[in-house]
Amino acid sequence: MPKLQVFLWELCHAFLPTRGNLLYRGMKIDPLCPHCNEASKDVEHLFFECHDAQQVWQLASDHRLPNISQTKIQHWLLNIKQYKQLVKIDRILALLWSIWKSKNNKFSV
Repeated sequence: MPKLQVFLWELCHAFLPTRGNLLYRGMKIDPLCPHCNEASKDVEHLFFECHDAQQVWQLASDHRLPNISQTKIQHWLLNIKQYKQLVKIDRILALLWSIWKSKNNKFSV
C-alpha cells in the first residue's frame, strides 16, 4: 500500500503536513486545532493529545492494544522492535492512518 508507506515515512521524518509544519513553511492558516481549539503544533497533538485521538486510543486499549499515547511518537517509532513483540504493529499503524485520514476528510468537505 504505497499511500501508507508514504504516510509512515512522513511520520518517521516529522514531515506530515500538520498545521505546525504548514505554518513553519509559511502557509497562513489558523494555528488552532479545529477539533479542540488548542494549539496544534505537531504530530503529538494530532495523534495523541487531541480529544478525538484520545477517544480512539481509549477504544484501542479496550481491545488490548498498548496505549502508545503515553510516550512520544518518535520514541515509539525508534523502539518499534520492543512493541513488535507486544502487539501487531499493523494494528497501531492502521489506527494512526485512520486518525490521519479522518481528520483530513473532515476538513475537505
